[in-house]
Amino acid sequence: RRSRPGRYQTARCRHVDPAPQRTERALGYPQVAAGALSQLFHDGVMVPAETLKQRMQLGYYRSFGHGLRRILANGGASLYRSFPVTYLAGAPYAMIMMASNESLRLALRRRGGADG
Repeated sequence: RRSRPGRYQTARCRHVDPAPQRTERALGYPQVAAGALSQLFHDGVMVPAETLKQRMQLGYYRSFGHGLRRILANGGASLYRSFPVTYLAGAPYAMIMMASNESLRLALRRRGGADG
């Protein structure tokens, strides 16, 4: 899940002023929204990859390319069939993790601990 921190920082910079005095008051919505957005991008890549991987393990396709061509020839919708369930299962975790991470980072910064 390496895509989360990069997407999170991009979304965070758009919604939260980098000045520490304003950032501390802005905790909440921006961090939660950034977590949901990062999960959306993550699942948008991982769901089709998982679908292909599982079908290859079951022996439906000879290779990744063969499987992708066959699925796309049939419309490609099956690549994202499990997306809603996967996203709804992962989004709450991502939202809480991002907000918690930011809260802890700011708390440590106030104590003179970690650098953001």
